[in-house]
Amino acid sequence: MLSTSVPRHQALIVDRVEIRYGTVSAVKDVSLRLEPGQIGCLLGASGCGKSTLLRAIAGFEPIAHGTVSLSGRTLSNPGFMVPAEQRKIGMVFQDIALFPHLTVAQNIAFGLTHLKASDQAARVSELLVLVGLAGAEQRYPHSLSGGQQQRIALARALAPKPSVLLMDEPFAGLDTTLKETLVPDIRRILVQEGITALVVTHDQQEAYAIADKVALMHQGRIEQFASPFQIYHQPETRYVADFIGQGYFLPATLLSAHQLNTDLGVLSMPDAAAFPDLAEVDLLIRPDDVLHDDESDFLAEITGKHFKGTFFQYEVTLANGRSLLCIASSHQDHRVGQQIGIRLDLDHFVLFARASVTEPQEAVSAEAILE
Repeated sequence: MLSTSVPRHQALIVDRVEIRYGTVSAVKDVSLRLEPGQIGCLLGASGCGKSTLLRAIAGFEPIAHGTVSLSGRTLSNPGFMVPAEQRKIGMVFQDIALFPHLTVAQNIAFGLTHLKASDQAARVSELLVLVGLAGAEQRYPHSLSGGQQQRIALARALAPKPSVLLMDEPFAGLDTTLKETLVPDIRRILVQEGITALVVTHDQQEAYAIADKVALMHQGRIEQFASPFQIYHQPETRYVADFIGQGYFLPATLLSAHQLNTDLGVLSMPDAAAFPDLAEVDLLIRPDDVLHDDESDFLAEITGKHFKGTFFQYEVTLANGRSLLCIASSHQDHRVGQQIGIRLDLDHFVLFARASVTEPQEAVSAEAILE
């Protein structure tokens, strides 16, 4: 996706950044790198530091330690901060903040006063085509839908051709149906323009839909910075595993480096050399790892059901009292209280040492095959 002709030194680099409010560190030792044209996402719960970090990159917050640089140019370090308006960074905020008294064309052209009128008009027309609103030049923001207003806000931010675009909860005020179409469209526009972007959100689905790389933040730190696939399937810490998706932990015992005993049978895997034989571990399980199977010897009682359209998600309880979530075809409509067969269907393992300490634990991942 990234052009090989673009020098790698033109990346956005956040290196060991700390941001303090008095004696409180809101962001601690954070590092990340976005190559030209990459779309990153800062994901996390409220108060984790993601918006504070974005504001520091934009030039609205000083940093107490570390460096923020772009295209080899230092933007911030302790005691030094390039003003926000001199950073060539565009911003899209949650509240959109279009000027209600200006037309669409005037809103988009707001940051183009250095261009001739004819060049401004050409750039506005170009951007309206890009965001799918050609011909809307003379309309006012109040006449646009929420999704259209967000597209105009994006066009306005792209108009001066920023080196990086920062987006702070840009889809928070939109309904779910609109987001499902708008977020992929915004990603398409950013990719088409080759824009390096960093998006803040608390919504996992938004992060998956828009980002090449996701930084999951917790208590001011980045727990993991990786692709959406890796964040979901290969979490590096117990916090990531628990935060992302609907993960839960199935206690298990390693019979050997290649065999794992669970409540749903013995699993075979290539290698788990990081753990000794007979080690007590926790196996990360997602709802789509547990399937309904009438041929299975392992029975569970349905204690809850949720129809998802294309499938059912059942809450099931094993004979030993352990509860799991199970996925079944939308045609497999069973009643609460009924016994059904279930089986594990894993592509890989993510194992953690049995939770007995409060310190963060790293995961060990291995490809897995059901025995």
